Amino acid sequence: MQTLIDIATSRSNILVPSNMRLISSHGLQVSASKALLGHIVWLDILATASSGCGPFLGINTSYLLQSNTMQIHEVSGCQNWAAEALCEICSLKDWKAQQERQLKLSIIELAARGGAILQPLISGISQLDSTEIVDGPETPLRDPSTWNRDASKHITLAHARAAIIFLHVVVSGPNPHLEEIRRTIPFLVSSLKDLARRRILRSAPWPLCVAACFAVEEERRVLLGSFTKLNDVRNNSEEIPSRACTEAMVIAEKCYTSMEAGDALNWMQVMEKLDKRILLA
Repeated sequence: MQTLIDIATSRSNILVPSNMRLISSHGLQVSASKALLGHIVWLDILATASSGCGPFLGINTSYLLQSNTMQIHEVSGCQNWAAEALCEICSLKDWKAQQERQLKLSIIELAARGGAILQPLISGISQLDSTEIVDGPETPLRDPSTWNRDASKHITLAHARAAIIFLHVVVSGPNPHLEEIRRTIPFLVSSLKDLARRRILRSAPWPLCVAACFAVEEERRVLLGSFTKLNDVRNNSEEIPSRACTEAMVIAEKCYTSMEAGDALNWMQVMEKLDKRILLA
C-alpha cells in the first residue's frame, strides 16, 4: 500500500517493485497506481460499511480523499466527498463502541460528532442534486462523457443518501420509525430507481441494502420491482444483477423481518447473526 501511495503522489526516489516495472513510463505508473489505489480503497470503505469490520488497510484514507490523490468516482462512480463521509461514519461507529466499552459515552458529544458529518453530506447532496446534466432524451445518454458524469451523479447521490441513514443508525440505532431515517428513505429509493433506469443499479448494492432494510411496504415493492427487472430477459437490459445486489436483498429481507418481529437489527448485525460477512460492492 505504501508503495502505491508513494507512486500515486509522485514522490521521488521510489523503489518500484519488479512486477510494476513493466509499465515503463512514470506517467503511466502514476496513473495505474492511482487507479489501483482507488479500487482498493473503495473496496475497503465498502467492506467496513457493509459488515462493520475494518478498515483493513491501515492507512489515512480520509487524507488521501481530501488531497485528491485519487478520484474514487473514476473507479466506482462515487465522488470523493461521499466516500470520505462513509469513512467518517465508520470511524464514529468505532469511537462510539469504544466509549460504550469504557462506560463513558457522552450522548451530547456523539450528537455533535454526528452533526459535523451530517452537514457536509446534506450540502453535497443539495449541490449535486441541483446539477443538471443535459443530453438527448435517450437512456443511456448518447455522449459517453456526459453519460459518465450522469452516472457518477446518481451513484454518488445513492451512496450519500444511504450514508445519511447509516449515520442515524450509528447515532440513534436501527429504528425504522426515526423521523430522520423516514425522511431520507424516499429520496434514496428515488436515486436507486434512477440507477435502475440507467441500467447501473449493480453499482450500488450497499445503498440498495440500506434502503430495503428500512423501506416501508410500498417502497419495498418499488425496490423489488427495480431489482426484478434485472432478471427479466425480455427487458433486453444490458445489465444483469450482481451477486452483491442479490445478497443485499437477502440481507435486507432478514433485517426487515427482524424489525417486524420487534428485534430491530441493522444490516451489519444481521450479517453477524448469520455469521456471514458480505461485501456489498
